[in-house]
Amino acid sequence: MKKIYLSILWHFHQPYYKESVDGDFKMAWVRLHSVKDYISMANLLLEFPEMKATFNFTPSLIEQISDYVEGRGEDDVQKLCKKNVSDLTHNEKCFILDKFFQTNWNNMIRVWHRYEQLYRKRRINIKKSEEVIGNFSEQDILDLETWYNLTWIHQSEIEKDQFLINLQKKGKGFTKSELDILMKKHLQIMSRIIPLYKELKEKGQVELTTSPFHHPILPLLFNMESALKAMPNKVLPKRSEELIEDGIIQIKEGIEYFIKQFGFSPLGMWPSEGSVSTDIIPALAENGIKWIATDEEILGKSLNRDIKNSQERFELLYRPYKLKVNEKEINIIFRDHFLSDLIGFKYQSWDSEIAADDLVNKIIQISKNSPENPIVNIILDGENAWEYYPNNGITFLKNLYKKITENDFIIPITVSEYLDKFHPDMTIDNLFPGSWIDHNFYIWVGHNEDVKGWEYLYKTRESLKRYNLTEEDKIDREKLYKAWKELYIAEGSDWFWWFGDDHNSGEDDIYDFLFREHLKNVFRHIEKPIPEYLNIPVIATEKKAIFKAPIELLKVKIDGKITSFFEWSGAGIYSSKNEKVAMNFDIEKIVKEIHFGFDLKNLFLRIDIFKNPINLLDKDKKILIQFISPKNIKIEVFKNLNNEIKAAVNGNIIDSINIDKIIEIGISFETLGFSEREVVQFYTEIYEKENVLERIPLAGLITFEVPDKEFEIKYWNV
Repeated sequence: MKKIYLSILWHFHQPYYKESVDGDFKMAWVRLHSVKDYISMANLLLEFPEMKATFNFTPSLIEQISDYVEGRGEDDVQKLCKKNVSDLTHNEKCFILDKFFQTNWNNMIRVWHRYEQLYRKRRINIKKSEEVIGNFSEQDILDLETWYNLTWIHQSEIEKDQFLINLQKKGKGFTKSELDILMKKHLQIMSRIIPLYKELKEKGQVELTTSPFHHPILPLLFNMESALKAMPNKVLPKRSEELIEDGIIQIKEGIEYFIKQFGFSPLGMWPSEGSVSTDIIPALAENGIKWIATDEEILGKSLNRDIKNSQERFELLYRPYKLKVNEKEINIIFRDHFLSDLIGFKYQSWDSEIAADDLVNKIIQISKNSPENPIVNIILDGENAWEYYPNNGITFLKNLYKKITENDFIIPITVSEYLDKFHPDMTIDNLFPGSWIDHNFYIWVGHNEDVKGWEYLYKTRESLKRYNLTEEDKIDREKLYKAWKELYIAEGSDWFWWFGDDHNSGEDDIYDFLFREHLKNVFRHIEKPIPEYLNIPVIATEKKAIFKAPIELLKVKIDGKITSFFEWSGAGIYSSKNEKVAMNFDIEKIVKEIHFGFDLKNLFLRIDIFKNPINLLDKDKKILIQFISPKNIKIEVFKNLNNEIKAAVNGNIIDSINIDKIIEIGISFETLGFSEREVVQFYTEIYEKENVLERIPLAGLITFEVPDKEFEIKYWNV
């Protein structure tokens, strides 16, 4: 068997959470991901000296890490945790109840008894924080503050620090001084991130690369019309000129800042969201970038070939290419979309060793069918996936790195090392403009809200440029520099990611606020009145929640059919189309909707899937409905040896199930052991043997309250 080269690129990136260049952080995600993900990914690699990887740092992320470490700003969580609980206002306590459970319930809350106890007390999705704040003692609040900040520290860091070990063992009854020390530990951990990656670079284990400074979609700055290649009928924002100058500055200043922090010039770049076009190539080459990466779908479109066809795939995908534009040349590689998404979205629900074996076997299979010296490029975010994995992904990654380094036929390598060994022998003449998502720019300019945001940005820039040309001598150069920096921040991709209806962070209003605040800061720095349009939110409509609660008692006939429109009209509903939270991916979904409701005695569940529900349970598949509150109860739906569809509650068969066009289940609250007004929390999983094919919801739980006789009165006339 011939050898195959494996390049894994982990992309590190967070939005610019500061309210201004000189301000504080509106959200804490840079700090939290630093102490959990950025540090642990380096720690893990140190354990496997034969393993190699590429890490792509966005300059605006590095800048924020540096600001934390050097004391140039605090986030809202840090500010609250500095205060004594007795000094917290009512609103601050409510903020803590709303924000300090924002983490993965299954892997980061449930595993710690006290944290889960506080979670249940909070009655998430049932009660507003104002309604339950009176149930929380000062010690409860202090324990919650401590657990929130403790659970985000990666276990590989906790295991090296006796204070953190003792804090974790203590579990409850934390003191203010312990919380203070814990918060200092966060900053100490953050201070080691950049030096640790420098060390790995010096050892030859990693290649470090970068992105444009504030993570803009470069092709849209260089030529907004490029979006029409994949979306020919799209109405683009009104503008007077393209932002080529800004794009060049985002590239140039991003590379300069990277050099300042790491001490060398990067050879490679992951363009923001894998977004590429012919227009951006000369500017990248002129600034010393030797290679870039994007998604396999861009390759297929550029060559006008079917990359998903197996033979075409093996011949074309697993090799580098040359790009030459206006006498400027650069190399390009393409990510294996399928393998990357397996890590990002699928393996989290598998047994860690089985998942690692599966990936290694798939890589070996590629080597059997590809030309000589193939390179498999796996590229994905290095921070967002791990909280969905047990043990924050460390078990999976250790298994994966071990199996890769012990395999005689897989050679881990960085991209630049591979390109030094094997120069591209194929050229792409026309690079298709698009991103890693659906080979287009729809997410960033496809919605009315996106267009509105771009027009806000264009108007603000026109005002700044006009000032720059006519009145720049009236203000000091430092303020003018900061005004332009605020504009460049607003050009970042993240604001537009949350505009429109295809993603929902649960806090889209904050991203909207920050986007407009940076544009407002432009006018503050040049001492001009803030235009009224910047007071109007970009997000015009309320985003859909992941699920809505039941509003009336149901009368359901368990026949597997939608007997009438009104049968389920008062039920709660989860819809998979509303849950595209942090990433977009194209692994085929199974479940379309889950409806849930009740009468006074029975719980009713309805599962709608995209294909024939009767065939869903073929080939060792089953449905698991897992209740975690008020009791640990599971309902399993499966085919028995006689090919009959059955449902069982904790192993005991029930009769009230039917499958035809939909899946309908009815079960009494008495059988479940649930009492009136108890909070019920559950999720659903689709299994094939021992592997989870899909979890619904992707993160979190569906929640409702067991009805009492007053239930419908609450909703009368609503």
